[in-house]
Amino acid sequence: MNATRNRAGVILAGGASARMGEDKALLTAPSGLTLVEHIRDQFSTVVSAVAISAPLAKRYCPGVPHITDKRGGIGPCAGVEAGLIWAREHHAKILLTWPVDVPLVPAPWMNELAQSIQRGEARSCYLRATLPDGHAESQPLCAAWSVDTLDTMREYLDGTTHPSVYGLHDYLGSSIADADHWCPDAGERARAMLNLNTPGDYQRMRAMWR
Repeated sequence: MNATRNRAGVILAGGASARMGEDKALLTAPSGLTLVEHIRDQFSTVVSAVAISAPLAKRYCPGVPHITDKRGGIGPCAGVEAGLIWAREHHAKILLTWPVDVPLVPAPWMNELAQSIQRGEARSCYLRATLPDGHAESQPLCAAWSVDTLDTMREYLDGTTHPSVYGLHDYLGSSIADADHWCPDAGERARAMLNLNTPGDYQRMRAMWR
């Protein structure tokens, strides 16, 4: 059976990119693809359907469905909720979310997150890795969510004035998928976990890309 059949993926591209000074989703990889196009192509190897969560005014990747938040002004939790609604409508059992500003995460790492849900180890989980300096870095939006967490997520969002992604994970009892288990190279882990916030981050990413 195709392991990706019951999985859907949503690229989270709803941020304002204020510190970058331009739309992060439209920054280019060395291949010439935009970051959102690069993640779309990587995602297609581990899920059966891909959508993009972005504001109505933004349209990326012709032919890829765009979804919008059902709640305004509460940050990325709303994008995850919208993704789960979309995934359920498409009869998926697992949603993977991948932020557009973490483009160097390898697709097999996202597959590891999905497999954690498929094995019944958790109903939701997110990525963490130990970097060369010894500290653990988390990417809470590089995550896998069982679609049946939607109602519990709504409980959290309805009852919280200022929801956070970590608060959501705590409410759901999410587990942590530690990349140290499948990637022994700390330098490779650091590369994968690079988050793009500023032009300097983008230049570092370009230098590290391979």
